[in-house]
Amino acid sequence: MDAMHVLLSDFDGRTGHPPRRDLERWLAQEASGEEWKRIADHLASCRACEEYVEACRGEQEALEARSPPATFAASVLARAASGAAPRPRWPFLLAASATAALLLIAVLLWRPAAEGERWRGAAAVVRVYLEREGQRALLGDHRPRPGDRLRYEIALPPGQRAYAALVALESARALPVLPASRAAPPFEIAGTSFLPGSAALEGGAPARLLLVIRPAPFAIDSLLVEAEFAVRQGRTLEGVAHQLLLDPEAP
Repeated sequence: MDAMHVLLSDFDGRTGHPPRRDLERWLAQEASGEEWKRIADHLASCRACEEYVEACRGEQEALEARSPPATFAASVLARAASGAAPRPRWPFLLAASATAALLLIAVLLWRPAAEGERWRGAAAVVRVYLEREGQRALLGDHRPRPGDRLRYEIALPPGQRAYAALVALESARALPVLPASRAAPPFEIAGTSFLPGSAALEGGAPARLLLVIRPAPFAIDSLLVEAEFAVRQGRTLEGVAHQLLLDPEAP
């Protein structure tokens, strides 16, 4: 019997392990703050839980193979433009985990707003690319390493505009990445486009990259203060559409 069937049958009954639902919420980036860290720490030392997460990821990758990201994103936006009835939120994700490092990529799909409802938060289709030695590929196909560059492609619902910025968290300290200045305004985005510039990965302490997308302008300096406060309080920063954990020392 494979690992997936074993875990599905008896995982919730094991003591000392998070329930299946908690692991699935973690994989879908629905866990926040203290809960997210607790599960990440557990995965780093528990092979059984890691196998379950990997099995879930495998199912998602099989789904991706049947519906390529470019086609999938286009169909989501087309459905939004047509006013079709909304479906339950469905995270489209790629994830990889290892003993010393965890990498999480999550893409949240937009749903048409109900009558009178405003668009809020980080609702967008996001794809991340890795650039290495003049070549570009989806990040999910490769493990990032020092010297690589990351580029972010963002697709918003038709007619929507938003503001985006990429920040880094090193321990509890927040730093601007794109744009690189605290005094610069966030990037205004619309339609489908790449975030200007690229994020260069350097060696050093483990860090977390957060892509923040909000419907209204914001100050980068204020965003950094918010991010540091959220870390201290164990809360989720508003508008995070994508986060990536990196450990330069991981094999």
